[in-house]
Amino acid sequence: KMDLYSLIGDSVWRLCEGLSPRRIEFWFAFSPIFTYWLLAGFYDVLDHSSSKVVAKHRIARREPDGRVNRVSRGHVCRRVLLQHSMQLAATLVALVLDPQQCSANPPVGWVRAGLQFLIGMFIMDTWQYWIHRAMHTSAFLYKHFHSTHHQLWNPYAFGALYNHPLEALLLDTLGAAVAMFSLNMTCQLAVGFFCFSTAKTVLDHCNYRFPLNPLHDVFPNSAAYHDVHHDFHGLKANYSQPFFIMWDLLMGTYMDPRSLHLSPAEAAAVAVPQQAPAVLQGAAVTRWAAASAAKAADGAGAPAPAPAAGGSRGSSNRSSTDAAHLQQVTEVHHAQEGAEEEKGLGGKDVGKVRSRLRRNHA
Repeated sequence: KMDLYSLIGDSVWRLCEGLSPRRIEFWFAFSPIFTYWLLAGFYDVLDHSSSKVVAKHRIARREPDGRVNRVSRGHVCRRVLLQHSMQLAATLVALVLDPQQCSANPPVGWVRAGLQFLIGMFIMDTWQYWIHRAMHTSAFLYKHFHSTHHQLWNPYAFGALYNHPLEALLLDTLGAAVAMFSLNMTCQLAVGFFCFSTAKTVLDHCNYRFPLNPLHDVFPNSAAYHDVHHDFHGLKANYSQPFFIMWDLLMGTYMDPRSLHLSPAEAAAVAVPQQAPAVLQGAAVTRWAAASAAKAADGAGAPAPAPAAGGSRGSSNRSSTDAAHLQQVTEVHHAQEGAEEEKGLGGKDVGKVRSRLRRNHA
């Protein structure tokens, strides 16, 4: 027992020595986390901007369905912090179990490193495509795990890694580890690979085009491509992430982003200086919750729709502000009902949900 305790104590001591900014172990453990929060923080500033220059580069859907994000940005950030805590713990355990992990592999040349980096991208894409697709084709997996991520109908940078904790370990942490160890990457190369894949994931959820998203036109798998998957009409398409789209093309799950989005020129022409939809809709959810609480308190019925033009004189006394507010509450309530139904179906019978939504809107 004493030998075991001594071994563990010696490993932990070596780990503490290695977690210095001067050592590669420190950057191996912390650099992806730093990359995520710094980049997501930049796009959060843009999301809260009312500049028309920023607004014209946002991705805009041709037919917004009125759905809102069902969780607050604060809740999203807390869950991402939890995921990063688990990711960091897994990395530290790996370094404790193998203290020589970052010193065992000798440096490699640029050609070999570049090939490992490229092949690693394909390995990660393959890993994530098939697990992501399984999360949608299995009602159990979708309902209990992946539906967490799809509470964000309108993606944004901070929500890139908003997942169920078990899905986060399987899809992201383990996927990166498979790419690294299958190719025997050095820790130096792994740091670059992890940081790049983390940055790419954030960019794919930021909802901005080039030039605010510098890689948007470099990779076919982009923010516009992934936004299709967060839209209700593309829920069972565009599973590929975070680099290429070959699996969607091969497996028939590809959907062209141009079918759902305004072109950059169209989006720029209609851009209105305002905050990002994900920010504005958070306020709508709050108003809906307040209206629901008031309704429960006084036993009133469902919110009445906005009065139609030419209605009675009594209904015309309602101010336009109140009418717009009630209409918004009704739309948000309907959108959340649809989301609940789809969550229960696990993405398996999306067509049924679409039909019901159309009937309700009619």
